Amino acid sequence: MFREISIISLIVCMAAVIIHSIKVSLKKRKTNRHIGIIRKITYLFTLLSIDKRGNAKRHLRKLFYLACLCCLTGLATTAFYQKWFKNENLTGFFLVVHVSLGGVFAACLSAVIVMSAHNNRFNKNYLPSLAKIFHFQTDSGPPADRYEFIRKILFWLLIVLSFPLFLSVILAMFKFFGTEWQRFLEEVHRYTALIFLEAAIFHTYFFIRAKMNTV
Repeated sequence: MFREISIISLIVCMAAVIIHSIKVSLKKRKTNRHIGIIRKITYLFTLLSIDKRGNAKRHLRKLFYLACLCCLTGLATTAFYQKWFKNENLTGFFLVVHVSLGGVFAACLSAVIVMSAHNNRFNKNYLPSLAKIFHFQTDSGPPADRYEFIRKILFWLLIVLSFPLFLSVILAMFKFFGTEWQRFLEEVHRYTALIFLEAAIFHTYFFIRAKMNTV
């Protein structure tokens, strides 16, 4: 069941990203703000590089974020390969790689959360209509871009999902939990990891989309 659900949900996730990207590109063509594909690719590479601007904290946050993306890619590959193509559980070499990357990913994700939590506060007037009804006032002004609010929601969603994602693995190691509970924790880890991966895809996409709007 998980094999079918994961394949369908990831296809829907990627389709949503592609459709939204095409929709935004077509809208820019109508407003004469279309950017060439070569310029887009060049700018994406600059997002991955470490420039001389900014402080050390910014550079570290970027490095940890890139490390998280690399680890998440490796975790997803090792997790889904045997399940999708062989319909088998994670075993052998792929299990060793998966567990090893999991420890690095947990450490890098913790660093990203600590360094980025302050910047992801809901301290701006994201919903003017609701702010007017509830008389909610902020001193930070409007959001920096149209995707800032959804990025922050996804950021905190990733934090919430990280708890069952890691705890399900840690708790399954204790003998206190019997076979049935270990199977349940395994299912919790699988489905939480799937939702986490999709949320991370959307968060990365909207981050890149916001940056692309500045060029």
